[in-house]
Amino acid sequence: MKMFNSDKQFSDWKVLQKAIEDATDIPPCTNFPDAWFPEKEGVTEGLSNDAVKLCKSGCPVINECAIYGIRWENKGIWGGLKETERVKIKQQADDRIRNRRRKLNAV
Repeated sequence: MKMFNSDKQFSDWKVLQKAIEDATDIPPCTNFPDAWFPEKEGVTEGLSNDAVKLCKSGCPVINECAIYGIRWENKGIWGGLKETERVKIKQQADDRIRNRRRKLNAV
């Protein structure tokens, strides 16, 4: 059972699950779930790279999955993004927010 840290996380999870239910194609992660979690024993870097490629080549819920992963997940591949890529996106967003606040406070 999935555990959630907040109502917002649960809400974001429901958005992802609704997108999966509404998708006309099956998301590739449902067929090979371990490939999306390279930290699991036996999952190679090559397999996780293949998972990213597969995801980016036609996952019907890639955007919803990426948003959920960026906001909430520290492990695995979400929306075709590895952990390091999601961390970079979060840092860039944080930098933009800090710069915007700085500009607003300077006025």
